[in-house]
Amino acid sequence: MDLSYNQLYGKVPESLCKVRTSEELTLKHNFFTYIEPHSQKVIDEIVLGMNFIIDLENQIKLVKCEVFFAK
Repeated sequence: MDLSYNQLYGKVPESLCKVRTSEELTLKHNFFTYIEPHSQKVIDEIVLGMNFIIDLENQIKLVKCEVFFAK
């Protein structure tokens, strides 16, 4: 399931972390800011690049997030 480029924001919903499909869950290029610690066990199955989750690699720059959240 690909939900990239949808301007989704806030915490990654636990319900999305529980979705089991034959394809990878892609949430890249959104503005997610947090994923629950117990959901991080499925992080290898979720593509989260280019969001704003501080503890993860390949995230967007702070300036871009500030512009988005200022709207």
